[in-house]
Amino acid sequence: MILKIEDKLASVMNLIHTGYVRGYEMPFKCLNELYTRKLGHTTYIVGHEFNGKTEFELEIDVWLAKKYKLKTAIFTPETGSVEDIILEIAHKWCGKSLMGNYVGENEKMKILAEVSQYFFIIHSPDDEISFDELFDSLDVFENENNIFCANVVIDPFNEMKFDFNGLPRDVWLEKQLGMIRRKVRKDKRHITIITHPIESDRLYHKDGYLLPPSRKQYAGGQAWGRKGESMICINRPPAGLDEHSNYHDENECNFIMQKAKPKGIGKIGEATLYFDWKRSAYYEFQDGRRYYAGELIEADNKPKEQDKIEEHEYTKIKTDEPF
Repeated sequence: MILKIEDKLASVMNLIHTGYVRGYEMPFKCLNELYTRKLGHTTYIVGHEFNGKTEFELEIDVWLAKKYKLKTAIFTPETGSVEDIILEIAHKWCGKSLMGNYVGENEKMKILAEVSQYFFIIHSPDDEISFDELFDSLDVFENENNIFCANVVIDPFNEMKFDFNGLPRDVWLEKQLGMIRRKVRKDKRHITIITHPIESDRLYHKDGYLLPPSRKQYAGGQAWGRKGESMICINRPPAGLDEHSNYHDENECNFIMQKAKPKGIGKIGEATLYFDWKRSAYYEFQDGRRYYAGELIEADNKPKEQDKIEEHEYTKIKTDEPF
């Protein structure tokens, strides 16, 4: 199909007057200029193991459910069994583990009932499913249950079932990511794919710790960078003073926006979050105060003096504790 400009003149003028449409806002003020989540588009998240990729994505999914009533279908076999996945989501939903006696029985049932309205677990008996099988199953499930999962999560990409059909891996990947992008645009839903970086000596600092991978260092090749729209690196820096005399807490996590398309959806840049393992939740700092999801957005201009806590105060965890 070839279009003449005059065929789209009215919609172009409308865009000029209304401006670019942003996606759903994030729960942290420090992220909102960098990243919004827009239906019909894709997000790729990369990071080393135990750097907080899954924790970050689940937090966003819970926020989208609570704030915007969006439903999420999630494939995350690395998180554990279906029961493990449900309990992890529930922990983020209420800020407390449902295991043990932290939460009463009636409240546990209430929380699980709330979570069940918004989250659906994509499960395969052999923990493998192709993208075609996933989308087909999702279409059938939505039609049978009269629901729409605006948000789909694949965590991680390497757990999917692959059939290269004789193609070189990089060619296959380019075609696969292109198919996924076209599919979500057609369905007007969003898909997040979590993946890992390449194995490379270039990702090691001279002091031995791992450096954040660039958008050209995703496992599988540069097809990720060519096909990517929103590309995010989640990186956990080593605790203490770095070579530039910047201090990093043990629970610090850097959000790095590596690519932002289409225009208006966000911009390249970095932000810092911190992880509270007891609440299974991230928070941000402003003016020496800790703010969990949505709190800073809704807060007054200045926090009350008695609510302030000392900067860099954190819940101590081991530096090798998985996020």
